[in-house]
Amino acid sequence: INKQDKQQLLYAVEYITKKFQKTTTAIIKYHPRREGYMPSAIIKDIKSRNPKIVLIDTLNQPNWNASDYWNIAIQFPSVKFLFCHAGGYDILEFIKMAQFQKNIWIDFSFTQEYFGCCDSNNILPIVCDTIKFAMKHPSISKYILFGSDYPMNSQDLQKKLYDNKEGERFLVSNFLELIKDL
Repeated sequence: INKQDKQQLLYAVEYITKKFQKTTTAIIKYHPRREGYMPSAIIKDIKSRNPKIVLIDTLNQPNWNASDYWNIAIQFPSVKFLFCHAGGYDILEFIKMAQFQKNIWIDFSFTQEYFGCCDSNNILPIVCDTIKFAMKHPSISKYILFGSDYPMNSQDLQKKLYDNKEGERFLVSNFLELIKDL
């Protein structure tokens, strides 16, 4: 399948509830904030499923630490992890993970909206500066995605920071790299 055709495909992402139902897809999503499960439960569940890609919501303060996510990813080096929202307030820790753990990807959806990075109301400049730094850093930017919450949250920051050619990386090329082994 060529790149253009792959861009048009839809991929099923199975949402794992606290009941830990059986799945039929290679991509699964855990939402600890909504479901209330802890890292040990997710580790046990991943072992039973053998997924190719795991999405995990990262806005779990104060219940999880950033290191909890990293420890999960380290235990499954052949699984790609997409840490949605890049940790919110803990964004610097998630940037570090994306740089040093090659099976970790991050998405800035919601975080760029919440902290005002997409408009002139920059609520917490350190978060917005960290996003801009990561998007320009060669060894981190290839593990960044935008738009997992679209259309609920915008993709305006990406559009403001890069022209269409550069911005395409965060909306299309990096995504295609994430799913290339499916």
